[in-house]
Amino acid sequence: MTLAVGLKLARALRETFPSIKTLETRASFPLPGGNTNANAANRYRAQFANENHGDLFISLHCNAAGRKPGAGIPKR
Repeated sequence: MTLAVGLKLARALRETFPSIKTLETRASFPLPGGNTNANAANRYRAQFANENHGDLFISLHCNAAGRKPGAGIPKR
């Protein structure tokens, strides 16, 4: 789910701001950089951003609590 949201966001950024270089640390399910450890994957992400001289780094996180989508959102 989070990966799909990130890929949609990257596509939207490219379409909206074509002059801005947009990179993702991964485009498929496995952890980036071929890592199997989440901490190593996070270090890879930081190194990737630094090596590409990133001015903005967006990190997406989705938490799952075993509820249906939107179940934690208050009704208006």
